[in-house]
Amino acid sequence: MKKSNVFKSNEKIVIGKPVIEQMDEYTIYKVYITIKDEKKELWYKVKKEYGRFFLTQRCDGILVASILYALKNKLDIECEIPVSEKLYFQLKDQLIPFLCNGDSELLPIDIKCDVDSNDYNVESNVGTGISCGVDSLGTILQYS
Repeated sequence: MKKSNVFKSNEKIVIGKPVIEQMDEYTIYKVYITIKDEKKELWYKVKKEYGRFFLTQRCDGILVASILYALKNKLDIECEIPVSEKLYFQLKDQLIPFLCNGDSELLPIDIKCDVDSNDYNVESNVGTGISCGVDSLGTILQYS
């Protein structure tokens, strides 16, 4: 059975504004996430030379990292900074409905955020995780 209604939750995940800190030879990207009124710190640490690639104008990576948790716990997501327009569309119209159709325990959630279509490429580089599975490699080939 297709579930098309967005689950209306009173509880939510709030993704805050990220900050970047320098510590010795490292750059740290920190963001506070509030889950059900409990504030938690999420951070990523890289060598200083890679710190210039952290982006504070959008919360795309943090949003993606939060989606499955939010779906499993029926929590809407609110972002204090924008999300890229393309990612927002892909999450709302493709990924979330697909995951919810495949798992009867998941219900669609709402993502409240501004969207941003600005290009923030730094030196024409993009960083991402890759599983080296067929889908990941297919995506790389398609967009390379």
